[in-house]
Amino acid sequence: MHAALGESERRLIPSSTVEADVTPISPAHAFLLSRVGDTLTAAELCRRAPDPEAAEKDVLGLLSAGLLDWAPPAPAAQVPTPRRAAEPAPVTPRPVAAAAPSPAASAALRREVEEAHAALRRANPFEVLGLGPEASDTDVRQAFARLARRYHPDAQRDPAMADLRPRLVDLFVAISDAQAALKDPATRQRHARSARGTAGAPSPSAPAGAGAADETIEARIWRAEEALGAGQPWEAIRLLEEAVPAATGEHKARAQVVLGRAYADRERPREAEKVLLAVLQADPRSVPACLALGRLYRDRGMVKRARGMFERVLEVEPRQAEARRELSALPVEPPEPPGGGSLLSRLRGERH
Repeated sequence: MHAALGESERRLIPSSTVEADVTPISPAHAFLLSRVGDTLTAAELCRRAPDPEAAEKDVLGLLSAGLLDWAPPAPAAQVPTPRRAAEPAPVTPRPVAAAAPSPAASAALRREVEEAHAALRRANPFEVLGLGPEASDTDVRQAFARLARRYHPDAQRDPAMADLRPRLVDLFVAISDAQAALKDPATRQRHARSARGTAGAPSPSAPAGAGAADETIEARIWRAEEALGAGQPWEAIRLLEEAVPAATGEHKARAQVVLGRAYADRERPREAEKVLLAVLQADPRSVPACLALGRLYRDRGMVKRARGMFERVLEVEPRQAEARRELSALPVEPPEPPGGGSLLSRLRGERH
């Protein structure tokens, strides 16, 4: 009978269908049921009964009648898993700030920038890029890339170099212009001749009997006009900035007008206006200076001043075609509204 109980080492629990007042049970059954619910197993419960063998039969009967149930097996004791040490969070490397240049390095770079900027006035495109006239296209590209990285205005973040930004801008523009000039075969050939020292010869149009100094200035003016016509105002500026102070008479006025036009093309309006007004101060009837100044004012949206310059040209040369075309192309100024004029004139009018 012990074998019939099977899992005798399991606990017993009363069934939920047992109702003491309804379900008929014997005193032996009542004894067994009163002990169920403890921590006793089926075998231990039978051993505690007055008749263990009969108790086994009664337990089996109660199980069969549904008055007792086997207690569900106790959950296996869980062996606590040793806690793993928390892995450290991945450390994101912080960007290492670039070390500030030493005072000696800043001073050396400052000297380099200032010397390179000062050399621009007398440098042709080959010299700007640090090349000779026999340089290949690859040499030009490599030199441009190296110098553009070196002198790009945004590449120098040292606060001590902030005041050099205008010079860095000039250097970067000159480097870009030099590379653009050497891309054109005809322009490149002309600059190569100049770099070899053959382009300084007097122009065939130089007047016979002119002095050596005037011949050199005439040649420079002629080359500057040629460069300006080819869309290279930077080259015209380079040729004339040193020539103008040494020039005299008509050569000086002609060089100043070309230089003023070159400044205007390079978006340097204040310098252009200054040099052109200097021409008019020496000769108020200079037609080339009036035309150049009128176009400068026109491009700057200063219609009234532009009109005044073109009208002055027609006072000197009534049939001057360029001035007529420029005047006809200017926008018509709206009539001044009543009560117009300056603030001072209006205030004076209120007093009367």
